[in-house]
Amino acid sequence: MTIPRQCALLAVLLLIAAAPIDSKNLVGTWKNSADGFSQTLTINKDHTFNSKMTGPIERTDSGTWKLDGQMLVQTIKKSTNDDMKGKEMRVTIHSLSGDTIELQPDPSDPKELVKFTREKSK
Repeated sequence: MTIPRQCALLAVLLLIAAAPIDSKNLVGTWKNSADGFSQTLTINKDHTFNSKMTGPIERTDSGTWKLDGQMLVQTIKKSTNDDMKGKEMRVTIHSLSGDTIELQPDPSDPKELVKFTREKSK
């Protein structure tokens, strides 16, 4: 592949990666299990969410969410952990494709991705 073609391909890939996320594609129930932890995250179209984590750390949170570019911003209104109430959690949406979403919780570690799968409607 020639250098101009490589540059053009890179430009297209960067545009795709920076494409805005449609909040409708986030709505649903998402599950993740890894390293002894399990999490269920329900994102509602009214911009509320519920999250339940089980494993070595157990916690249930609820609150509101919004998109800020490629960031999913969750404001915790209620939590079983009093220290979490009122906190804002920001995670980068690394990829969103169909029934899979990959979140990057720590911007300083781009290799740390948490993969969630959308739960199918019953």
